[in-house]
Amino acid sequence: MACKSKREVGSRGGSAVAWLVRTGDPARDRDGAGPTLASLGAIKNTLRNDTVSLIARQVEVCANALIRLFSAVRATFDTSRRETGGPPASAADHSNGILQALFANLDEVILVIEGDGGTIVQAGDASERVFGFPPAEMIGATTESLHIDTEHFSDFARRIDAIPDRNEAFIVEYPMRRRDGSHFPAEIRVSAVELPDTARNGVVAIIRELSEREKELRCLNRISQLIVEHGVRSDRLYRDVVNSIPAGFHYPDATHCRVILPSSEYRSAHFLETENKHVRELMVHGNAYGRLEVYVDTTHFAQNTPPFLREEDTLLDVIVERLGAAIEQRIDSEAVLESSRKLTAVFESALDAIALIDDDRRYIELNPAALELTGLSHEEARGRDIAEIMHGADPESLLARWRRFKEHRWSTGEFRLARSDGQIRTVEFYAVADVLPGVHLSINRDITERKEYEKQLKAAIDERESLIREIHHRVKNNLQLVSSMLNLQMQTLEGADRRVLDTARARVNALALAYEQLVRSDRVATTDLNSYLGPLTASLAELNTLVSINLNAPTLTMDVDRAIPIALIVNELITNSLEHGFHDNRSGSVSITVDAGADEEIVLVVEDNGCGFPASRSATDGTGLGLQLVHSFAEQLGGRITIEGDSGVRAELRIPR
Repeated sequence: MACKSKREVGSRGGSAVAWLVRTGDPARDRDGAGPTLASLGAIKNTLRNDTVSLIARQVEVCANALIRLFSAVRATFDTSRRETGGPPASAADHSNGILQALFANLDEVILVIEGDGGTIVQAGDASERVFGFPPAEMIGATTESLHIDTEHFSDFARRIDAIPDRNEAFIVEYPMRRRDGSHFPAEIRVSAVELPDTARNGVVAIIRELSEREKELRCLNRISQLIVEHGVRSDRLYRDVVNSIPAGFHYPDATHCRVILPSSEYRSAHFLETENKHVRELMVHGNAYGRLEVYVDTTHFAQNTPPFLREEDTLLDVIVERLGAAIEQRIDSEAVLESSRKLTAVFESALDAIALIDDDRRYIELNPAALELTGLSHEEARGRDIAEIMHGADPESLLARWRRFKEHRWSTGEFRLARSDGQIRTVEFYAVADVLPGVHLSINRDITERKEYEKQLKAAIDERESLIREIHHRVKNNLQLVSSMLNLQMQTLEGADRRVLDTARARVNALALAYEQLVRSDRVATTDLNSYLGPLTASLAELNTLVSINLNAPTLTMDVDRAIPIALIVNELITNSLEHGFHDNRSGSVSITVDAGADEEIVLVVEDNGCGFPASRSATDGTGLGLQLVHSFAEQLGGRITIEGDSGVRAELRIPR
């Protein structure tokens, strides 16, 4: 398995440790142009900017520890020299003392390695605790026994050989091997160094054992940084994520990862699909959106070595949760952006004038139609009080209306608008409060032409109704004139001839009453049937004072063309009852009932308690002129009429509504 560098940083002149080993003096190097104590801070800042924050903190702690150790060792040497009366400590003495203090006290393993051949020339005491090899056994050997295979060792040796020539430094993570054969993840920081008392160059390698928890945190921190750096719209995010996840697992080089999304798939470098895998669903808004798959190649694992650790399950759960949340954020932001685009398109292209107003009644934004309506430019309109464009608005009433608008959260109505060119327009508006906090929406429409047209139309209708009402009045007068002429003619006749003229006069009066009702009504095309039948039945009651006529009809508005035939039917039926049902001074009653209930029909019933039809005559004969008129009017209305006359007469008319 090829080992890949997770981290490389350029560091001119090597690391702080290498510089201390090389010079022994934190104030200057032997050339007089090297880093000072402030350089440690610069190194710390460089690492903080280029690596994850966790590494930066660890480097900072390490650098501070080195400075404290150097100060302690230097003070010890100076004190020792003063007590013995010897000469001041030389730079070489300082260097040796510092190295001994570092090798003996740091938890990390420190190795000084020759650049040519990779031989270990000095090892810290921590090597025995970490690797199981005492320092004496490590000196003279190479690091090959510390790597899990020759491929890792070859990669590390190649990097070491290149450092002295290029004067660089690097940080890398490798799985390392202990003396007992067990493995552990490690971070190795390597810097160039001039070996003391020799002309050869070498490197200082600081090896730190990484815990599984630390690797997981570094992995999560890296993924969080990727989400922040790339955003969730970049394909590079998913590519970097799948390449970063293996570093959080126990065996990074044996771990492979891929993310499968609805329309794309991203794989880690040298991806390999194996039998050992973990799969996690990427949930977005509660629905499965994709999958995260992690595979481990156990080909070179020791027997009975588990492919996954328990902690790695938790790591995957957190990763998919963060990725899912990032994708949700992307989808939501894209939805908001799309809604914003649509809203902008509607706002800009709407034919109605749309304006946004703040709590102080000042314009925030107007669409092109609103600017056209007011005659103002953007600069002139923004910040202007709406009262400034309202013509004839009373300040107090406007303030009261604004307060009601804020209270009820909506308002509608009309106002007069004064354009910048002096024109006065009538505007219809509908306003909604707090579409955004402190922002109110007003939709306005210029109805000046419509109002003028409505005014003209109303004048035309009024004129037409006056004309029709005048016609009705003249028809009524003419019918009354005819009735009067018939009445005069009746005075000269007796018997059957007189009754014929009286019947004709009654029919003319029925028509005259209809037109009189139309003249009195506000409407000329419709009438209230009840208000029409009332005067008609009252007029007919005068023909026979011994018979009472009772009307029970609801308020029912209908066209004149339907009301007049109904009234003529009622006139014929009542006249027939009075003439034939109550002769010989017989008293009784006639009832008229109109039912306009839930059915689709209007039912009119005229019923008397008179003597009924004689035995020699059927109620359905229809030989008389009156019954012929009744059947003809019923047919004209599209209805049907039934007449029964066994005991009294009952006539029922049914017509569609």
